[in-house]
Amino acid sequence: ILLTKRRPVAVAGFSLFLPLILLFTLSGAIYPDKSVVSWGDNPLEATGLFLMLAILPAYLLMCFVALHRSNNATFELMDSFMPEGNLLEDRYQYARFWPLSVLVALAFGIIENIGWDSLNFTLFNPLYAISVGIVIGQLLLWFVVGIVMYRGLQEGIAFHKLGKKVPIDLYNLDELNGFGQAGLNSFLMIVGALAITALQSLDQVFRMDNYLNALYVCIPAVLILVPLPIWSLHRRIVKEKKVLLADIAIEIMHTSRELEGENFHHMNALLERRDKIQRSRNWPMDLSMGARFMLYVLIPPLAWTGAALVEVLLDSLLVG
Repeated sequence: ILLTKRRPVAVAGFSLFLPLILLFTLSGAIYPDKSVVSWGDNPLEATGLFLMLAILPAYLLMCFVALHRSNNATFELMDSFMPEGNLLEDRYQYARFWPLSVLVALAFGIIENIGWDSLNFTLFNPLYAISVGIVIGQLLLWFVVGIVMYRGLQEGIAFHKLGKKVPIDLYNLDELNGFGQAGLNSFLMIVGALAITALQSLDQVFRMDNYLNALYVCIPAVLILVPLPIWSLHRRIVKEKKVLLADIAIEIMHTSRELEGENFHHMNALLERRDKIQRSRNWPMDLSMGARFMLYVLIPPLAWTGAALVEVLLDSLLVG
């Protein structure tokens, strides 16, 4: 349904962000007053937490829609190359199991991310709004995480299977860049989510404990979702290159070494072809994609380092 909208990515994000930010704001949870125990002395801590709980699930939902659109284009292109066509069966083979992923994500969120001991659900208690906001925000966040991660895994498996049978033209590998784009998009989604967690340091206090659970999820996700769409095709490209280079070597061995005439031109053509194949890439992505991978690696460390540096700078200014 979202894909039929004019701007489906923005619609997906704002449809989740706006209700959450209104709930946190109107309830007063986003900036508690002095009467709220453990939060009133440093209200920006709550502000950073609730901003993250509003922005992060909306961001992940936007990535979910954007990745689906991007992958649709790649599957449609690959479908035109495949003699049997219709790749939808492989793509949605495991779609019905998504509730299992959601249950696992919710269990992780409930057990590891909600500090139940510090919450109070007594109506009219100063902690009530914050407690309800934290539970609602965490449950929605991990519900979205479960869906998005499962969808990414499902798409990665489909790309992995497709990479084993899609035709490869070593002289035109650009047609296969969609595989690399799928891995790159997953990587950007994950590092962007890690960067958003830096909002928890809005009060200029960098707490590493706030980021450990995110790392526990994001590191395995990177190790699985990024190479999964690419690896099988990468191995086939390497194998195809070895076979072609071996054929060229045999042809060179049986070609005359004359320095003029038809054999001379034939030898030069073989040598040029061999050099072209040797220099060609082994991955279904061009140089710009590789550069973006390296750039995206820097996003979370820069965001977290910035949060820590702001804390140090403000402390030094206040002490001075």
